[in-house]
Amino acid sequence: MKKYYSIKSEGKWFAKVPGADADPDINDGREFRHWSFGDKEGKTLGWFKQSLIGKVAGAAVQPLGEDMFFTIYLDNDDAAQFKLYESNFLGVANILGGIDLNKPIELKAALNEKRAWKNQYGKTVVPTALYITQSGERITQTWPYDSEARWFTGLRKAEVSEKFGRKVRDTSSMEAAFDTEIDTFIQRVDENIDKPTATVQEASVTVSVGEDLAF
Repeated sequence: MKKYYSIKSEGKWFAKVPGADADPDINDGREFRHWSFGDKEGKTLGWFKQSLIGKVAGAAVQPLGEDMFFTIYLDNDDAAQFKLYESNFLGVANILGGIDLNKPIELKAALNEKRAWKNQYGKTVVPTALYITQSGERITQTWPYDSEARWFTGLRKAEVSEKFGRKVRDTSSMEAAFDTEIDTFIQRVDENIDKPTATVQEASVTVSVGEDLAF
């Protein structure tokens, strides 16, 4: 199982190789990712992908270090990991209810040049945008974006207050809405996996079952 996360400023998915298996002489598609952070540099062995494609085979919320991650497992032994409540997590939570579990999904990473910015080291940072589609089409959003209101219909905004002379953002109501979407999605996935497989018995009547066209 390869667990991918999107690399900020690179527009790619990357799955690390566990330390015990980090043998650079094994030719199975692994590459070194060279990175720098401030005055520190290093390299990490793993797999690169531009997009992850497959049917949803599982979903879970799990701790990783001090953070919590939402993971979507695909039927091709890949998995996409998302850190809970990060800036791009709204886009993930917003389409969970519209995913048809009978069809493959594509999770594509790309650079969002329009939102480039410079960090404290003077380096230009181009954030990664995530596009999640089915059959080449965008997935229906739970909270459609209202261009006039410049916000998502039905989703409560973070509440801003002032404490000890500083502005504080309370995102608890927004995170609660995300949690509801995650819980519902995980339940749908579990039920889809556990549903019994129909068996065909010999009979004098033939029944034709049409293709499921739900989106």
